[in-house]
Amino acid sequence: MYLELGNPLRLQSIDSGNTPILELKAKFQVLVIDDNPPIMVDTLRRSGFVIRDLRDIETIETAEPYPIVACDIGGIGRTFRPNSNSGGFYVLKEIRKHYPDKFLIQYSTQNQYIDGSLTAADVIFPKDTSIDLWQDKLEGALKELGNPRLRWMKLRNRLSAEGVDGYDIFK
Repeated sequence: MYLELGNPLRLQSIDSGNTPILELKAKFQVLVIDDNPPIMVDTLRRSGFVIRDLRDIETIETAEPYPIVACDIGGIGRTFRPNSNSGGFYVLKEIRKHYPDKFLIQYSTQNQYIDGSLTAADVIFPKDTSIDLWQDKLEGALKELGNPRLRWMKLRNRLSAEGVDGYDIFK
């Protein structure tokens, strides 16, 4: 049996994307989910980031239009996991499951939640992380999202690590 998959491109032929950071800031919006308005949001907006901040989300589809999601751990996700103080872990896990290409940032005021083994996040911060580090990480995420080759490699590796068959990834 012969199956044709169209005209797949070689990875080396995909543009590495050298879009200026100001264009990337305008193109990719950031969703911040926090039950207490985070102070860094206004400063990041003044630096050119397009940010929507919500106190919580009720459905996973709320995260769909945002390629970058920053999520507090405590006090959110009450609809997803009622009576839980760590609903943010669940929210991040569900976002990763439904949208594996998103760049996820986890943050919390509580040190016990700063543990990479508990989360699906790409970056983990204490809530009091400096604005400079927030900006650096967000700009790094934007550069990654603006680079189709890096974006595909990251997604391919993530799907492979989750046990998705190589043929299905290729398709």
